[in-house]
Amino acid sequence: MHLKESNTNINTNDVSDIVKLYFEDGVIVGEFAKDLHVTDKVAKRIVKARKEMSNYEPCLILVDVTSVKSVTKSGRDYFGSPEGSDLLIASAIYSNNRLSNFLANFLIKVNLIKSRIKVKLFDDRAKAMKWLSSFK
Repeated sequence: MHLKESNTNINTNDVSDIVKLYFEDGVIVGEFAKDLHVTDKVAKRIVKARKEMSNYEPCLILVDVTSVKSVTKSGRDYFGSPEGSDLLIASAIYSNNRLSNFLANFLIKVNLIKSRIKVKLFDDRAKAMKWLSSFK
């Protein structure tokens, strides 16, 4: 799997207020804005931008949820839906604080467990990238 890193400025138009998206070693990295409240509308914008950035090709993603303040049920449901997880091979969720770890674990156990993608929570970013590299 090799993504063309052509859409590196995708977030300047549509989602820069909620997430910074960029490529790192062939992986899409998403860093959420500080104190973000994720609703289904926010989740849909993020997924749309991720799909555009990957040129609608299967991809790997590292999501830094450290700054997320809350995720609504509808936001969690969308991320775990076939549409929300479409084109993802694997997703590493990174967090370095207790609240974000709790939210991420809840998302994984309740919503993403139903999806077909591999997903894992990390508190070490380098280990998350190493895990994702095993899917290349």
